[in-house]
Amino acid sequence: MDDDVLPLAADVYASVVLTFIERSAAKALSEKELAAIDRARELVIASFGAQ
Repeated sequence: MDDDVLPLAADVYASVVLTFIERSAAKALSEKELAAIDRARELVIASFGAQ
């Protein structure tokens, strides 16, 4: 894994999570959205472990 990609992956994950949090203020998150957040978290964690 290229070290330059890791900060980008973390930024993308943070952006996705913040978008879902902002949306959830108006409407509860669906199971599909919660699963997407969890999957994104797993991918970010895996990318850090792949170094």
